[in-house]
This record gives sequence, C-alpha cells and structure tokens, in this order.
Amino acid sequence: MNPSEPDWGEPGADLDAIGLATEFAAYARRKGVSPEGREQALAAWLDEMIAELETDIDESRE
Repeated sequence: MNPSEPDWGEPGADLDAIGLATEFAAYARRKGVSPEGREQALAAWLDEMIAELETDIDESRE
C-alpha cells in the first residue's frame, strides 16, 4: 500500500469517509445540486476545500 493512502482497515477510517460524505451532502443541499450535477459539484467542493487548506498553509508560514 502506498504510504500516502489511508489504511481503510484501521478503526476510524470509515468515520472519516462518512464524515466527508455527510459534509458533501450538506454542501449539495445548500447549493441546490441536482442528482445529475453531483459529480461536477463534488469536484467544485473538493477544489474549494483544497483552496482553503492552501490558504491556511500559506497563512501559517507568514
């Protein structure tokens, strides 16, 4: 297994996946995403999360 990949056999990994799914479902409801638009909305949501993390990292370096 690649060390950067989660070990899904470890306790708690399921909770992470469930937590992400729950957060995305809430995002989709807030944005009014149709079932057909979920794949594109997922990509947009991930892009937003990555941008926020990058901003946090940049701010912590200052």
